[in-house]
Amino acid sequence: MIDKKMVLLGQRIKDRRKELDYTQAELAEMVGYTSDSMITKIEKGEADPPRSKIMALAKALMVEPAFLMGWSDSEGNADLSKIPGIIPLHKARRIPIVGTIACGSPVWAEENISSYYIVDKHLNADFCLRVKGDSMINEGIYEGDIAFFKKTSTVENGAIAAVLIGCEATLKRFYKTDKGIILQPANDKYPPRIINGNDAEEILILGKLVAHLHTHR
Repeated sequence: MIDKKMVLLGQRIKDRRKELDYTQAELAEMVGYTSDSMITKIEKGEADPPRSKIMALAKALMVEPAFLMGWSDSEGNADLSKIPGIIPLHKARRIPIVGTIACGSPVWAEENISSYYIVDKHLNADFCLRVKGDSMINEGIYEGDIAFFKKTSTVENGAIAAVLIGCEATLKRFYKTDKGIILQPANDKYPPRIINGNDAEEILILGKLVAHLHTHR
């Protein structure tokens, strides 16, 4: 039996996603799904997402949850600024989430952009990374968090930076000494990474941390 409410929910999500020019994969990542298959099912009316996911979908699509649920026919007549976590469209912009970096390709090449994240247009960030591991937990930065960066090729000693080592982007406190570079984690389980000599010349600073967002806490 067809659930008309689920069909309406799916259609409104699909229409709004296309209006914002998101792929199903991009929307899935924004709301915490590991693949786009669940978005496909929701849009077809074949899956009934929990309330927490409906709230996340509304946030990602910048509409009221009531609109997605079919309780309201208006996307934007309400004051969206009063809905926690919702960024009105005129106050929002997209920044790229840099994913796995292909060796030999420019860092900002399209192939290295895994998705996009909606942020307030006043956030002074150019790109973001999804945090992997627990090396920065003493700074309140946890695995799965979104870390936002301002592009720069230099940072002051002690700044938290996104640093490219070969094909690996890492998030650490950055220190430059006469002998080389120290990448300092914020977790006593891990020693600092010391890079000396010619190897230090290969280190590329991608950006300075300006904010981070907990996604699973």
